[in-house]
Amino acid sequence: MMEQRVLMYLVMGGAVISIIVAFLLGSAWAAFIAAILFALTLVVWRYGYLFVHYFTSPINLIEIRGEYSLTEDRDCLISYKHQTWRATRALRILFFKSAADDENKDYIKTFERTISALKFPVKLSILISPENVSIYLSNLRAQRSALEVKLEKLEGAERKSVERKIEMISALINKIEEGEQPLEVVAYAFVTAHGLSKEEAIINSRRKLKELATTLSSSLGCEVQELRDLPLIQAFEFEFFIPENGEQLKDEVV
Repeated sequence: MMEQRVLMYLVMGGAVISIIVAFLLGSAWAAFIAAILFALTLVVWRYGYLFVHYFTSPINLIEIRGEYSLTEDRDCLISYKHQTWRATRALRILFFKSAADDENKDYIKTFERTISALKFPVKLSILISPENVSIYLSNLRAQRSALEVKLEKLEGAERKSVERKIEMISALINKIEEGEQPLEVVAYAFVTAHGLSKEEAIINSRRKLKELATTLSSSLGCEVQELRDLPLIQAFEFEFFIPENGEQLKDEVV
């Protein structure tokens, strides 16, 4: 978000000025403290949401947002309507397949069979944005180089896993250099459970999410991440308002 980016620049600017002033005044301790506080500010600004539930859960504090609220553990959205509690949870899906893969059709069929095997409805939400080819290629080459360095220290199954990732990245690089257009894909999966009590709805939604995560990761070979706190709220609000461009998508997806 632009406001967050401006705030970050202001914090960085203020921290740099504080460090410079401390050095000019000849106080090494003041400069050291300013540098530490600067680093902590950046960490809290970027990853502070990961620690919020440690404070809200013990005191049963919930966040209310219109018709729904966030549970004390900040991993579930709940709502009470028509004398029924509803609880929604979400996963972020990280696919390791390219849209240009030769086996793309088989992958789609596998995806359909996977979803059909579930005994409850699942909502999928996908955000797609064209990538800047030059930047994307640079990032892919950097990822491949890092994995190649890591590969030298690995053995056994872990080594084979890294080798497969290197092969996939190399294949992507080749396809892009041959003219394929890369896409930034952000995918979410949502499940909802109902209950006569809030606790029943929350427990049922957790069971559904666990089943969905196991099914997706085992059948499709993708990585899934359970969303909580800010990423969960963000995924929910993307149903109404999406980023304006690719750069904003990268900035806003936590």
